[in-house]
Amino acid sequence: MGKRVKILLLMGLTIFLTLPAMAQDVSQEAQRYMIRGQVAMEDAKDLSGFQNAVSEFKKATELAPEWGDAWFNLGVAQEKAGDIPGAIRSYRKYLSLSPDATDYSDVETRIIRLEYRHEQAEQERIKRRQAEAEKARLDRLVQPFKGDWWRWACRDKKNYYRCNEKEVHGSNWDPSWYDVVAGIRGVTNFDFPGDGTVVISFGSRCGKIIGFPQGGDISDTKWFARLDIHSNGLTWTVREDGPWRQIWSDTRYGYIMVSCTRPVDESNYNPKTRFYYDLFKKP
Repeated sequence: MGKRVKILLLMGLTIFLTLPAMAQDVSQEAQRYMIRGQVAMEDAKDLSGFQNAVSEFKKATELAPEWGDAWFNLGVAQEKAGDIPGAIRSYRKYLSLSPDATDYSDVETRIIRLEYRHEQAEQERIKRRQAEAEKARLDRLVQPFKGDWWRWACRDKKNYYRCNEKEVHGSNWDPSWYDVVAGIRGVTNFDFPGDGTVVISFGSRCGKIIGFPQGGDISDTKWFARLDIHSNGLTWTVREDGPWRQIWSDTRYGYIMVSCTRPVDESNYNPKTRFYYDLFKKP
Protein backbone atom coordinates (compact mmCIF):
# COMPACT_ATOMS: atom_id res chain seq x y z
CA MET A 1 0.00 0.00 0.00
CA GLY A 2 1.34 3.45 -0.88
CA LYS A 3 1.91 6.37 1.46
CA ARG A 4 -0.99 8.69 2.34
CA VAL A 5 -0.34 12.37 1.67
CA LYS A 6 -2.41 15.34 2.74
CA ILE A 7 -3.32 17.77 -0.05
CA LEU A 8 -4.87 21.22 0.50
CA LEU A 9 -6.98 22.07 -2.52
CA LEU A 10 -7.70 25.53 -3.90
CA MET A 11 -11.34 25.17 -2.85
CA GLY A 12 -10.29 25.01 0.79
CA LEU A 13 -10.87 21.26 1.02
CA THR A 14 -8.40 18.82 2.54
CA ILE A 15 -8.07 15.30 1.17
CA PHE A 16 -5.76 12.35 1.57
CA LEU A 17 -4.50 10.52 -1.51
CA THR A 18 -2.26 7.51 -1.90
CA LEU A 19 0.95 8.18 -3.77
CA PRO A 20 1.69 5.46 -6.32
CA ALA A 21 5.46 5.48 -5.96
CA MET A 22 5.63 2.29 -3.90
CA ALA A 23 3.31 0.27 -6.12
CA GLN A 24 6.19 -1.60 -7.75
CA ASP A 25 4.05 -4.54 -8.94
CA VAL A 26 1.71 -2.29 -10.94
CA SER A 27 2.25 -1.40 -14.59
CA GLN A 28 3.79 1.93 -15.43
CA GLU A 29 0.69 2.88 -17.41
CA ALA A 30 -1.56 2.37 -14.38
CA GLN A 31 0.84 4.39 -12.22
CA ARG A 32 0.84 7.09 -14.88
CA TYR A 33 -2.93 7.47 -14.55
CA MET A 34 -2.61 7.54 -10.77
CA ILE A 35 -0.24 10.50 -11.02
CA ARG A 36 -2.52 12.22 -13.53
CA GLY A 37 -5.46 11.72 -11.17
CA GLN A 38 -3.47 13.19 -8.30
CA VAL A 39 -2.62 16.28 -10.36
CA ALA A 40 -6.28 16.63 -11.40
CA MET A 41 -7.28 16.57 -7.72
CA GLU A 42 -4.68 19.20 -6.83
CA ASP A 43 -5.87 21.47 -9.66
CA ALA A 44 -9.61 20.91 -9.19
CA LYS A 45 -11.55 24.14 -8.71
CA ASP A 46 -15.06 22.79 -9.21
CA LEU A 47 -17.00 19.58 -9.80
CA SER A 48 -15.76 19.24 -13.35
CA GLY A 49 -12.19 19.20 -12.03
CA PHE A 50 -13.00 16.37 -9.64
CA GLN A 51 -14.78 14.55 -12.46
CA ASN A 52 -11.57 14.74 -14.47
CA ALA A 53 -9.76 13.12 -11.55
CA VAL A 54 -12.40 10.39 -11.42
CA SER A 55 -11.76 9.66 -15.09
CA GLU A 56 -8.00 9.34 -14.51
CA PHE A 57 -8.31 7.11 -11.43
CA LYS A 58 -10.87 4.89 -13.19
CA LYS A 59 -8.33 4.19 -15.92
CA ALA A 60 -5.83 3.20 -13.25
CA THR A 61 -8.31 0.73 -11.71
CA GLU A 62 -9.11 -0.69 -15.15
CA LEU A 63 -5.43 -1.31 -15.84
CA ALA A 64 -4.74 -2.59 -12.31
CA PRO A 65 -8.04 -3.90 -10.87
CA GLU A 66 -6.29 -5.45 -7.85
CA TRP A 67 -4.52 -2.24 -6.87
CA GLY A 68 -6.23 -1.14 -3.66
CA ASP A 69 -4.66 2.31 -3.58
CA ALA A 70 -6.12 3.13 -6.99
CA TRP A 71 -9.59 2.24 -5.69
CA PHE A 72 -9.07 4.40 -2.60
CA ASN A 73 -8.06 7.42 -4.69
CA LEU A 74 -11.00 6.80 -7.01
CA GLY A 75 -13.31 6.82 -3.99
CA VAL A 76 -11.88 10.16 -2.82
CA ALA A 77 -12.37 11.71 -6.25
CA GLN A 78 -15.91 10.32 -6.57
CA GLU A 79 -16.81 11.67 -3.14
CA LYS A 80 -15.61 15.15 -4.08
CA ALA A 81 -17.39 14.92 -7.43
CA GLY A 82 -20.68 14.16 -5.68
CA ASP A 83 -20.94 10.51 -6.70
CA ILE A 84 -21.50 9.15 -3.19
CA PRO A 85 -22.74 5.67 -4.21
CA GLY A 86 -19.70 5.33 -6.47
CA ALA A 87 -17.37 6.46 -3.68
CA ILE A 88 -18.86 3.91 -1.29
CA ARG A 89 -18.34 1.11 -3.83
CA SER A 90 -14.74 2.18 -4.43
CA TYR A 91 -13.94 2.39 -0.71
CA ARG A 92 -15.42 -1.08 -0.17
CA LYS A 93 -13.35 -2.40 -3.04
CA TYR A 94 -10.28 -0.88 -1.41
CA LEU A 95 -11.07 -2.61 1.90
CA SER A 96 -11.59 -5.96 0.18
CA LEU A 97 -8.18 -5.63 -1.52
CA SER A 98 -6.39 -4.23 1.54
CA PRO A 99 -7.58 -6.21 4.59
CA ASP A 100 -4.40 -5.32 6.52
CA ALA A 101 -4.47 -1.60 5.76
CA THR A 102 -3.64 0.59 8.76
CA ASP A 103 -6.55 2.88 7.91
CA TYR A 104 -9.03 0.00 7.51
CA SER A 105 -11.15 1.17 10.47
CA ASP A 106 -11.04 4.81 9.34
CA VAL A 107 -12.28 3.91 5.87
CA GLU A 108 -15.06 1.78 7.37
CA THR A 109 -16.14 4.78 9.43
CA ARG A 110 -15.97 6.95 6.34
CA ILE A 111 -18.29 4.57 4.47
CA ILE A 112 -20.83 4.61 7.33
CA ARG A 113 -20.85 8.42 7.39
CA LEU A 114 -21.29 8.59 3.62
CA GLU A 115 -24.11 6.02 3.70
CA TYR A 116 -25.99 8.05 6.30
CA ARG A 117 -25.58 11.32 4.45
CA HIS A 118 -26.56 9.69 1.16
CA GLU A 119 -29.70 8.19 2.74
CA GLN A 120 -30.68 11.60 4.14
CA ALA A 121 -30.05 13.30 0.81
CA GLU A 122 -32.06 10.62 -1.01
CA GLN A 123 -34.98 11.09 1.37
CA GLU A 124 -34.90 14.82 0.71
CA ARG A 125 -34.86 14.17 -3.04
CA ILE A 126 -37.85 11.85 -2.69
CA LYS A 127 -39.73 14.49 -0.70
CA ARG A 128 -38.95 17.12 -3.33
CA ARG A 129 -40.10 14.84 -6.15
CA GLN A 130 -43.30 14.02 -4.27
CA ALA A 131 -43.94 17.72 -3.58
CA GLU A 132 -43.34 18.56 -7.24
CA ALA A 133 -45.66 15.76 -8.36
CA GLU A 134 -48.35 16.90 -5.93
CA LYS A 135 -48.04 20.50 -7.10
CA ALA A 136 -48.37 19.35 -10.72
CA ARG A 137 -51.44 17.30 -9.80
CA LEU A 138 -53.07 20.26 -8.03
CA ASP A 139 -52.25 22.55 -10.96
CA ARG A 140 -53.95 20.10 -13.34
CA LEU A 141 -57.07 20.12 -11.15
CA VAL A 142 -57.52 23.89 -11.33
CA GLN A 143 -56.32 24.41 -14.91
CA PRO A 144 -59.86 24.31 -16.41
CA PHE A 145 -60.90 27.17 -14.11
CA LYS A 146 -58.21 29.63 -15.19
CA GLY A 147 -59.00 32.58 -17.42
CA ASP A 148 -61.85 35.09 -17.53
CA TRP A 149 -65.41 34.21 -16.55
CA TRP A 150 -68.62 36.17 -17.12
CA ARG A 151 -71.08 36.30 -14.26
CA TRP A 152 -74.80 35.94 -14.93
CA ALA A 153 -77.87 36.20 -12.69
CA CYS A 154 -81.27 34.57 -13.08
CA ARG A 155 -84.35 36.87 -12.82
CA ASP A 156 -87.96 35.83 -12.50
CA LYS A 157 -90.87 37.56 -14.26
CA LYS A 158 -91.07 40.19 -11.51
CA ASN A 159 -87.41 41.02 -12.07
CA TYR A 160 -86.31 39.48 -8.81
CA TYR A 161 -82.98 37.65 -8.71
CA ARG A 162 -84.50 34.23 -8.15
CA CYS A 163 -85.83 31.53 -10.43
CA ASN A 164 -87.66 28.22 -10.41
CA GLU A 165 -86.59 25.15 -12.33
CA LYS A 166 -88.25 26.21 -15.58
CA GLU A 167 -86.79 29.70 -15.45
CA VAL A 168 -83.30 28.40 -14.66
CA HIS A 169 -83.36 26.38 -17.88
CA GLY A 170 -85.00 29.20 -19.87
CA SER A 171 -83.89 32.61 -21.09
CA ASN A 172 -84.07 34.36 -17.72
CA TRP A 173 -80.32 34.88 -17.40
CA ASP A 174 -78.93 38.41 -17.49
CA PRO A 175 -75.29 39.42 -17.44
CA SER A 176 -74.34 40.95 -14.11
CA TRP A 177 -72.35 44.18 -13.76
CA TYR A 178 -73.17 45.04 -17.36
CA ASP A 179 -72.19 48.53 -18.51
CA VAL A 180 -74.93 49.30 -21.03
CA VAL A 181 -73.18 52.40 -22.43
CA ALA A 182 -69.79 50.79 -22.83
CA GLY A 183 -71.25 47.40 -23.66
CA ILE A 184 -68.85 45.62 -21.29
CA ARG A 185 -69.76 42.56 -19.28
CA GLY A 186 -68.49 42.11 -15.76
CA VAL A 187 -65.52 39.75 -15.76
CA THR A 188 -64.60 37.63 -12.78
CA ASN A 189 -61.24 36.01 -12.22
CA PHE A 190 -60.89 33.11 -9.84
CA ASP A 191 -58.14 32.75 -7.27
CA PHE A 192 -55.92 29.69 -6.85
CA PRO A 193 -54.24 29.37 -3.43
CA GLY A 194 -52.07 26.49 -4.66
CA ASP A 195 -53.76 23.76 -2.63
CA GLY A 196 -55.94 22.45 -5.46
CA THR A 197 -58.93 24.66 -4.64
CA VAL A 198 -60.69 27.35 -6.66
CA VAL A 199 -61.79 30.51 -4.85
CA ILE A 200 -64.45 32.90 -6.12
CA SER A 201 -64.06 35.92 -3.87
CA PHE A 202 -66.10 38.42 -5.87
CA GLY A 203 -69.37 38.12 -7.69
CA SER A 204 -71.28 35.48 -5.75
CA ARG A 205 -74.23 36.20 -3.49
CA CYS A 206 -72.90 33.45 -1.28
CA GLY A 207 -69.86 35.55 -0.39
CA LYS A 208 -66.55 33.82 -0.92
CA ILE A 209 -67.05 30.31 -2.23
CA ILE A 210 -64.45 27.59 -2.59
CA GLY A 211 -64.50 24.78 -5.11
CA PHE A 212 -62.82 21.43 -4.60
CA PRO A 213 -62.19 19.82 -8.01
CA GLN A 214 -62.32 16.04 -7.82
CA GLY A 215 -61.05 15.27 -11.31
CA GLY A 216 -59.62 16.82 -14.40
CA ASP A 217 -62.59 18.93 -15.50
CA ILE A 218 -65.09 21.42 -14.16
CA SER A 219 -68.01 19.00 -13.92
CA ASP A 220 -66.63 17.09 -10.94
CA THR A 221 -66.37 19.90 -8.39
CA LYS A 222 -67.93 20.46 -4.97
CA TRP A 223 -68.55 24.03 -3.79
CA PHE A 224 -68.64 25.39 -0.23
CA ALA A 225 -69.48 28.72 1.40
CA ARG A 226 -69.59 30.18 4.90
CA LEU A 227 -73.20 31.15 5.48
CA ASP A 228 -76.32 30.52 7.53
CA ILE A 229 -79.63 29.76 5.81
CA HIS A 230 -82.57 31.52 7.46
CA SER A 231 -85.70 29.67 8.50
CA ASN A 232 -87.63 30.79 5.41
CA GLY A 233 -85.11 28.89 3.28
CA LEU A 234 -84.74 31.80 0.86
CA THR A 235 -82.42 34.22 2.65
CA TRP A 236 -79.04 33.76 4.29
CA THR A 237 -76.26 35.47 6.15
CA VAL A 238 -72.66 35.25 5.07
CA ARG A 239 -70.37 34.38 7.98
CA GLU A 240 -66.73 35.11 7.35
CA ASP A 241 -65.71 33.12 10.43
CA GLY A 242 -68.35 30.41 10.17
CA PRO A 243 -67.92 26.76 9.20
CA TRP A 244 -67.79 25.80 5.55
CA ARG A 245 -71.12 24.51 4.24
CA GLN A 246 -71.61 22.72 0.95
CA ILE A 247 -73.88 24.57 -1.46
CA TRP A 248 -75.84 23.33 -4.44
CA SER A 249 -74.02 23.48 -7.75
CA ASP A 250 -74.38 22.34 -11.34
CA THR A 251 -71.18 22.14 -13.38
CA ARG A 252 -72.12 19.50 -15.91
CA TYR A 253 -72.06 21.67 -19.02
CA GLY A 254 -68.81 23.60 -18.73
CA TYR A 255 -70.26 26.46 -16.70
CA ILE A 256 -70.56 26.91 -12.94
CA MET A 257 -74.01 27.43 -11.49
CA VAL A 258 -74.33 27.77 -7.72
CA SER A 259 -77.12 28.51 -5.31
CA CYS A 260 -76.88 29.41 -1.64
CA THR A 261 -80.50 28.51 -0.90
CA ARG A 262 -81.34 25.55 -3.12
CA PRO A 263 -81.08 22.31 -1.10
CA VAL A 264 -78.03 20.18 -1.80
CA ASP A 265 -80.19 17.13 -1.11
CA GLU A 266 -82.43 16.87 -4.18
CA SER A 267 -85.05 14.96 -2.18
CA ASN A 268 -85.88 18.27 -0.46
CA TYR A 269 -86.01 20.21 -3.70
CA ASN A 270 -89.25 21.66 -5.08
CA PRO A 271 -88.84 22.66 -8.77
CA LYS A 272 -91.56 25.30 -8.40
CA THR A 273 -89.76 27.13 -5.61
CA ARG A 274 -87.63 30.07 -6.63
CA PHE A 275 -84.02 30.19 -5.44
CA TYR A 276 -81.14 32.57 -5.94
CA TYR A 277 -78.62 31.42 -8.56
CA ASP A 278 -75.26 32.66 -9.78
CA LEU A 279 -73.85 31.49 -13.09
CA PHE A 280 -70.22 31.78 -14.17
CA LYS A 281 -69.49 31.12 -17.81
CA LYS A 282 -66.41 31.56 -19.96
CA PRO A 283 -66.67 34.14 -22.79
